Amino acid sequence: MLQSLLIDESNDNSLFNMNSVGVFVHLYYETQIDYYISFLRNIPENIDIYISTTSIEKANIIEQHISSLPNIKKVIIGENRGRDIAALLVTFKVYIEKYDIICFVHDKKMNEEERDFLAMFRECMWDNLLHSKGHINEILRRFELNKKLGILLPPVLVGDYAHPWYGTDWNEYKQYIIGVANLIGLSTELTEEPVSYGTTFWARTEALSRLFNYEWSYECFEKEPIEKGKLLLTHGVERILYDVVKSAGFEGYNVFSKHYIMKHLNVLQNSALKMGSFINQYHGITDDAKLNSFKHKINELKNWCDRNVYIWGAGHYGGKCYERLISLGINIEGFLLSQKSANEILGKKIYELDELKSNDICVLIAIKDEAAIKEIETRLKEKGVSKIKVFRGNL
Repeated sequence: MLQSLLIDESNDNSLFNMNSVGVFVHLYYETQIDYYISFLRNIPENIDIYISTTSIEKANIIEQHISSLPNIKKVIIGENRGRDIAALLVTFKVYIEKYDIICFVHDKKMNEEERDFLAMFRECMWDNLLHSKGHINEILRRFELNKKLGILLPPVLVGDYAHPWYGTDWNEYKQYIIGVANLIGLSTELTEEPVSYGTTFWARTEALSRLFNYEWSYECFEKEPIEKGKLLLTHGVERILYDVVKSAGFEGYNVFSKHYIMKHLNVLQNSALKMGSFINQYHGITDDAKLNSFKHKINELKNWCDRNVYIWGAGHYGGKCYERLISLGINIEGFLLSQKSANEILGKKIYELDELKSNDICVLIAIKDEAAIKEIETRLKEKGVSKIKVFRGNL
């Protein structure tokens, strides 16, 4: 995870040449414009603002809402293709090149089912970047004082539907992230933990030059309409921003406004309590020390299962052991019983000990009776099996 910066408000903008700063905004959903314009009013008047959208009709609506903003340089109509990523890399490209420091933000589609979560997502993307004039001044002061600062990203969102926070993002989007890396010639080791999510940021233009220098076009991106939930090239760009910055020798941080961090911590604490209660109920884990011990045991078990694995026992413990192994990605050859009454269980073959042709196996004994466990251990050792563990309902 990136280190975090909590931004204090500053009235000092004397350090920075505001003429070298540009804010780039992509607006698609005209029904939400008032919300986003309220943040644009926080931008100091000597910072240029560019807005993109996808139709003349939307541009006209936007023009009506921004008439009182003196620093709007241009409203640009781009193609309805590539969404916010195409706005960043295609629509705004010739304008971004004029500025040393840029901010990029875009709107977010809302729906009733996930309204509270999406409202927090929207706030995360905008409030942490454009909370107030003082907040923006302090961000720019950080860029001036630290010439290695390349990008400031909102924190990875937490909440009911925020799956990247729980570490599932890399495997889901891996092929798209690697695809973008190959496209732009990025050879650095890619960051697997969640870092950039939502494609809003403040950045030093030079730090993202590898991304901007690629010859992007609208045709690089999928045509609309796009099926909900479909994975896209844009998802790869969204998640590779920090790696681009890092490869150019710059630093990146997650940035928090004082207003947003309290909500973030409250949601995070509530989420931790819910997950902790669940893990305690099913695994007996009550704190980080026990969690680390549990992870160590899992790694030990995976290393131990270095040959064909069998479970001795087909009752409740046997089924529980099977489910646990499968959840850890450990496949089993079958079940062992003293005397079988069926040929398979849970789609796996059942064997009696004498049916096994090799003793070079791993056996997990999954029964409750201690006397029976000792007897089975003796039989397995007599058979020449040396890798034996007892499963007692938990790892």
